[in-house]
Amino acid sequence: MAYVGRIGRRAAVVAIVWLLPVLSEAGQTFELGILSDPASAIEARSQWDWAIRGSSLGFSALGESASRLDAPRMPLIVLEDACLPDEAFERLEAWVESGGLLIINGLQCRGGPATEQSLQRRARLVGLSLAADDPGLLGVYPRVSSNTPLLVPFDAGDGIRFGRTGIARTTRLQAGSATVLARGYRIEPGPGDWVRRSDAVTIASRRLGEGRIVFLNFSLAEIAACHPGSEGEPTDCSGAGTARALMRYLLANLFWEERGVQIPLRWETPGNRPLGVVLTGDVHPSDDAYQVRSARLMAERIAGPESPLTYFVVGDVARLSSEHFEALRGMPGVVLGTHSAQGRKYIARDLSGAESVHEDIRASESLLGVPSRDEGRRWRVGVRSHGWASDHPAWRAMERAGVSVVFDHNADAVLPEVEASAPREWFRSDVSRRLFVPTLERSVHTEADDFVGRGDLEESIFSLGSPEPDPCCNWAVTFDAYTEYVADWHEQFLKLGAMGGATAVWLWHPSTPVWKGGLDGLERFVDELAADDRTSLFSAHELATWAYNRERVHAIPKWTASGRLNGLSVQVDAEALAPLPPSASEAAGTVSYWVLGQAEPEGWHARQTRDSLGRVVTVLSRRVPPGDREP
Repeated sequence: MAYVGRIGRRAAVVAIVWLLPVLSEAGQTFELGILSDPASAIEARSQWDWAIRGSSLGFSALGESASRLDAPRMPLIVLEDACLPDEAFERLEAWVESGGLLIINGLQCRGGPATEQSLQRRARLVGLSLAADDPGLLGVYPRVSSNTPLLVPFDAGDGIRFGRTGIARTTRLQAGSATVLARGYRIEPGPGDWVRRSDAVTIASRRLGEGRIVFLNFSLAEIAACHPGSEGEPTDCSGAGTARALMRYLLANLFWEERGVQIPLRWETPGNRPLGVVLTGDVHPSDDAYQVRSARLMAERIAGPESPLTYFVVGDVARLSSEHFEALRGMPGVVLGTHSAQGRKYIARDLSGAESVHEDIRASESLLGVPSRDEGRRWRVGVRSHGWASDHPAWRAMERAGVSVVFDHNADAVLPEVEASAPREWFRSDVSRRLFVPTLERSVHTEADDFVGRGDLEESIFSLGSPEPDPCCNWAVTFDAYTEYVADWHEQFLKLGAMGGATAVWLWHPSTPVWKGGLDGLERFVDELAADDRTSLFSAHELATWAYNRERVHAIPKWTASGRLNGLSVQVDAEALAPLPPSASEAAGTVSYWVLGQAEPEGWHARQTRDSLGRVVTVLSRRVPPGDREP
């Protein structure tokens, strides 16, 4: 193993990714590094680890016994804590000049306040100068200034929204020799389009000698760790998934653009198409059975073998409207999931603890007549909680009940509560100014809680954010206006999904398109989805089973001397895999990885797509055993 420079005298340590095995005499091997404070509540190494899990890349601490930096053997370092002495930055500067790639996540000092002189020194390293402390930066998120391969799939003008808190940084910087890649946006309620520009530098890049520095005026690891509070508790997890997606984009883009190296990373949706789509609806009981009758009408128009529709149904619907319910559950393409037994939110403290949540799920499944984990169902399922409100103890109960994906995160929220519809202006405004990346995440935000899944949870149950649900009770927003909002987000998700994959989830309360006259438009939209070779439609339970199974598959790459991928083997814990649910698609039984550029390793099906700059993206897919389905 190559030696690595002794960077700091304080708590910061060098962490190096394990040495990738040399699989042939001509093969390349290299290391990655991260500089962070191991005592920090952010746990930077863990956050970057989880972003690239499943690809045989992972960060581990090396101690202080090393003696030098070696750019050819260790081409990239992530700096997550700027509390380093000046001589450490001098060594980093020399390392970059010799060809190193450095990602700096903010100039903050986690171990205590830094002097203005020290901050200026650090800013000069990245080609910036310190202007002032600016508390107004809290809540700002990056707005891409120009098209650059380093930030693809984001384009010029795109806003990268890191949840409600934003970048949570207070350092205002001015550009010097650095190229500004992104400035700032801020969401502010009021007249107009709700989005205000900021001149704050949020992302910049500098060529230095043979190497490159990418500077972010915030910490991706802190956002992924849910902005830990003074006691280390998560305060806002709503931007975690997008932060982790940007980690992957930066690694893939830097290695490809600067070194021509292909880093295989997990594709974030079943199969090999850029975008997976899950169509859902929530069905509640009513005295006149209006919701379940509307669900039947909606299913007649859009559900089918190629367009599965997952209804999350309150158990009481089956008891109070049995005739309509039985007709609904027998319709082609309709898949049923629980939405609680009697319309209760899954907040454990309000239900006498986590065991009550588990009992409620079981009671709801019994009422709906759907298979239960307690009675032997082996595939995994998706759930949306009533009111999108679930907490950490409830998630433990849901995992015990065989739930693997929960749809309780409104990732395009402008108001504090999902139960209150966003105003008309929000649906009409340009969604590209506030993009999020819809991928499976262990850092969970719901209407009731923010927490990080640990241990068994982070391998078995995940959150997936979605845009605003249909504004069922807001008459100021027509169904046509909401359909345009859905179409706008769909185009953005296709763009984002072209590099890494994405999974979109849509919620229509069935009664909304019925009483707002939207069934024709909804049918046209779903028909277009089904006909588009860039999208695949899945039931919530297909997605949940796929998500659970892919955590039990790990890829081991092999490179040529030039860094091109020429082999990709897999390790599969076959006995731990869940069988696919009935009528699952072939794509639900696959695992996929992606690289920039062309690649055709043996044993994989290769599909090429292109990102927004026209670069080739190769998606590599293969079946995962056993691939059987439960009857």
